[in-house]
Amino acid sequence: MDTTALTRFIINPQLRWMIYFTILFLTILAYIQEPLRFSTAKGITGLTYIWETYLFGMINLINYFISFFALWLTIPFVFNFPKYWFVALFLFLFAVYTEIFVSSKEIVEQDTEFNPPPWYMYPKKQRLIIHYFILVFDMIIFLQFFLSSNDLPPMVLTVLDKYILGRFGGWVKGNKLNFLVSWLGLIGLLYDIYNIRNQTRFNSCRYNLPKSWDF
Repeated sequence: MDTTALTRFIINPQLRWMIYFTILFLTILAYIQEPLRFSTAKGITGLTYIWETYLFGMINLINYFISFFALWLTIPFVFNFPKYWFVALFLFLFAVYTEIFVSSKEIVEQDTEFNPPPWYMYPKKQRLIIHYFILVFDMIIFLQFFLSSNDLPPMVLTVLDKYILGRFGGWVKGNKLNFLVSWLGLIGLLYDIYNIRNQTRFNSCRYNLPKSWDF
């Protein structure tokens, strides 16, 4: 197989933007479909899942904003937009997340009769599929940034340079944004795995939700 041709295909600008906007849509959909955003149980941070899912979701959205910024500076897809037009887009998305958070009322296990799951919520298997797609696309985006980075610096002097500053093209001029986004991508992958874990082990009783939410 021609690895050079494969690399060119993977880092093709049209493909990169298509995958990026797909994962952005799936991420918003996953947050809307998240049953834990109604839960009063406490997550790994000690906060209730209502707050934890919102805060993690906002941090993840900031991560995607930085990724967008890196893509826009290197492979912009249109040239007649204002330079930082996407800031307004992400402010809108932050507002959407906040509106969803504010409108997510607390649901407790005793509310079975009066609080069935929202009509728009997908079954557990479908929610899992969404999160698996997000994980796969995040891995592809991570690979795309890795392949589009510059070569490693010619000299590696310290352990910090070798294992951190020298990865993903290195912390060098012209590659610093790709370097930063690549490392943030690892955080995004951990967040994806955390979400899959929550969906896999989802049980209404575990999260103080009504039994009618087990579907």
